[in-house]
Amino acid sequence: GHYGRGIWSLVTGQEVRRLEGHSGAVRSVAVTLDGQHIVSGSEDKTARKWSLASGREVRQLHWQFGELYSVAVTPDDQQVVSGGQDCTVRMWSLGDADDVRRLAGHAGPVTSIAVFPGSQYIASGGIDMTVRVWSLASGEELRRLQGHFGKVNCIVVSFDGTYIVSGSEDETVRVWSLASGKQVLLWMEPHTVKAVAITTDGQFIVTGGGVKVRVWSLVSGQLVRELEGHEGLVNSVAFIPDLI
Repeated sequence: GHYGRGIWSLVTGQEVRRLEGHSGAVRSVAVTLDGQHIVSGSEDKTARKWSLASGREVRQLHWQFGELYSVAVTPDDQQVVSGGQDCTVRMWSLGDADDVRRLAGHAGPVTSIAVFPGSQYIASGGIDMTVRVWSLASGEELRRLQGHFGKVNCIVVSFDGTYIVSGSEDETVRVWSLASGKQVLLWMEPHTVKAVAITTDGQFIVTGGGVKVRVWSLVSGQLVRELEGHEGLVNSVAFIPDLI
């Protein structure tokens, strides 16, 4: 099968680079803050670091105990955080060191990872229907957010670190306060929620999962827009900051 990743120009709409190497489906990608590298996580049990300039693989991180479902890079570009089939959160060095830290607690595979601004905390969501917050420094579980009645498919953290947003198989989007650990907003969707994203100013959240993309106000808690056009299910969403 073909397991490459394509890089596309937003200006021309053309593919400008293709990254080849994985032997299994690529489940997640992340870009370093300096814009120099891409990290990918795959069902082939590897996370790989690629040079954006050359398109070459510059580092491969192998985990023998299961597939990787989600990857994120810390804001200092020093570590990649992954979640996967083995029910743990893993922290890998993006440099030459092979150190790996293992954060255990989920009762099922970890499906989604997010890193807070400032690199102090990690959030993870899993098949066990929970969202968990971890200390990046100590690896301690700080919060366990419970309320979903189905697998957590996706999570995102607000840019000020105040809120965590999660989407689930239970057809809900939930907004949680980091400070209190409480759920502060609940939105019902007519389908499984596969993707969530948040604007840099924290005003709006976008969700995907069905054929429509929905935009919600984090201020009013109301649905403000539905975007139509897709003929298949939406699996990923993102904001382009300079167009918002």
